[in-house]
Amino acid sequence: MGTKPAGVAPIDRERSPKKDLAKQVALPEFFADAACATAGLAGAWDASIHGETDEDRTQRQCEAISVCKRCPIAEQCYQFALENVECKGIWGGVLFVKNRQNRPAASA
Repeated sequence: MGTKPAGVAPIDRERSPKKDLAKQVALPEFFADAACATAGLAGAWDASIHGETDEDRTQRQCEAISVCKRCPIAEQCYQFALENVECKGIWGGVLFVKNRQNRPAASA
């Protein structure tokens, strides 16, 4: 698994964005193979975290995207986010934000 980047807490499965989403949308079984499921990075895939600086958010999201780049289901994850408006944050290596008709952010 490797070491965790500085400033990123171990994953809290009770707070995981994908777990929160699972309460609203049934996640397909292929998510069990996702790199983010075992990456150990709490909140790394969130669109934003209250109180974080722009610099911290950019660094955190870059770290999350680097995990997505080596994920065996990145394309499936991205397609899932395109099809589910509830998705926000990083999915398949792309940042999705609400209020943009659930299209990837310009910075993705």
